[in-house]
Formats: sequence, C-alpha cells, structure tokens
Amino acid sequence: MRVYKSREIARALKKKGFEERRDGHHVQYFLRVGGRRTSVYTYLSHNNQEYQRRTLSELRSQLGLDDKEFDGLVQCPLGHDEYVRILRSKNRLI
Repeated sequence: MRVYKSREIARALKKKGFEERRDGHHVQYFLRVGGRRTSVYTYLSHNNQEYQRRTLSELRSQLGLDDKEFDGLVQCPLGHDEYVRILRSKNRLI
C-alpha cells in the first residue's frame, strides 16, 4: 500500500469536485455534485504529513472507496464522473 502526503490527497480531491473549508488545524473537504454539496466529506491536516495505513483506511472509508479506487482517485485516473458513479453504486449518493 502506498503512503500519500496530505498535499497529494488535497490536490486530487479538489480535481474531483471537492470544496475546501478550513477548520482550525484541519481542512474539511465536501464533495459537490451538480453544484450542490453532498454528504460525502473528509478531513485532512493542513501540514504536509504522510498518511499511513490506518489513517488512509479511515479516509477511504469516509470517501466510500476501496484501496484500488482510492489509489485511482489520488493518482488521477479516476475522474469526477466515475467517482460519482462508484458512490451511487454503493448507495453513498442518491
């Protein structure tokens, strides 16, 4: 399993339609679909720390993705529309 820095993850989330909101020591990301905020969100630290296995597991869970899908999200082959399709197929979005 890869280790990702928060900066890598944040950049990928923004490309996939997540809206950034600063909240003290963390940054909150909400997925927007069709101009509306959804219930899919996660938090990242605003420093450039590396996220290890346990933290990545929590992140993947919040984003509704498995290991391979999460890697695709961060490494960019997984686009916004495909991500939304995955979430809908898992009943994470209506």
